[in-house]
Amino acid sequence: MTRRRHTALFGLLTAVLSTAPVQAQRPPVEVVEEAVTLCRETQLKPAAERAALWDRGAKLARTAIAADAANAAAHFALFCNLGMQAQHAGLSLWALAMLPRMRFEIDQALLLSPDYSEALAGKGAFLFFLPRLLGGDPEEGERLLRAGLARDESNALARLILAKVLVWRGRRAEGLAEAEHAWMLLTAAGRDAEAARARAFMGELEALDDTLAHQDTDDEGDTDSRS
Repeated sequence: MTRRRHTALFGLLTAVLSTAPVQAQRPPVEVVEEAVTLCRETQLKPAAERAALWDRGAKLARTAIAADAANAAAHFALFCNLGMQAQHAGLSLWALAMLPRMRFEIDQALLLSPDYSEALAGKGAFLFFLPRLLGGDPEEGERLLRAGLARDESNALARLILAKVLVWRGRRAEGLAEAEHAWMLLTAAGRDAEAARARAFMGELEALDDTLAHQDTDDEGDTDSRS
């Protein structure tokens, strides 16, 4: 093929490609919203689908961070999806290897936006459930959860996490009250699947209280019979 024909062919290809429709980039806000939604709602999907959906959420978050490293919500979205992946993976080398990246991303989110309620609550949950050996801090975790809720009292999922924290710290009555508040918020918002999870947790606490009450009654009866 002669140089002239090469040039003509190259010009033809350039013309075709330049007139082809170009797929518009999605707005960063839209990308981050999808990533956060995947983090929150994937738990409601079948177990076999969750890992792939959280992986997509993490990839979307990384795309948003690459476009704007000062996007606090994008850092939170990456933290959230990595955290859910790690929880799903259980105690594994992969999950342990992700801990420094998760801490970096949540710290970046709060560095960029110190009053970001979801990030405060997210870091609170992270510190509470993380073993002390790996850098966990239950007291600071509860403080951050409450700080997040102080900035956004309507954050039902953060309130439900706080309910579990209180129960695990032996404050069942406070935990039940927070769980009930979370259930009411989720029900009012029409988030039925999440409301059902909150109601199930409340049922577990109520059943536990009934069991303990029966045990106390039985213990009193044994004491009376021996006296």
